[in-house]
Amino acid sequence: MIKKAFVIFLLVGFLSACSGRGLQFFPTRTVEPGPPQDIGNGLTITLADNGKTIELKVGDRFLLKLGNGYVWNISITDETIISRVKNITVVKGAQGVYQALKAGTTDLVAVGDPPCRAYTPPCMAPSIMFKVTIVVK
Repeated sequence: MIKKAFVIFLLVGFLSACSGRGLQFFPTRTVEPGPPQDIGNGLTITLADNGKTIELKVGDRFLLKLGNGYVWNISITDETIISRVKNITVVKGAQGVYQALKAGTTDLVAVGDPPCRAYTPPCMAPSIMFKVTIVVK
């Protein structure tokens, strides 16, 4: 009983002493935002575009923003026509910036799994599928 009271006394004293100094168990750092990333013509493809055909010119870029309600797996039928631009940080809920590389037609398909699928046991919520056809001229 005395040991338990002593431990509580030490813990309360420690927390009281540290409370005025902003005790942090994990160091924090401030990250200054960099310059805005250029995504080209400003086109954003969202869930509302599901099933549509999107026309682009070679060199055009677009932001794929399907939201963060699902865990997205993105695939492109022909990555020589469009591909994801590397080393660009995107806003929360976006899956990347993509660029049209050469003329042709390809599909961008995204399968969204609900986050609860990763739980044990996994949930039975259905996945969703998103598809757009992209024509580059």
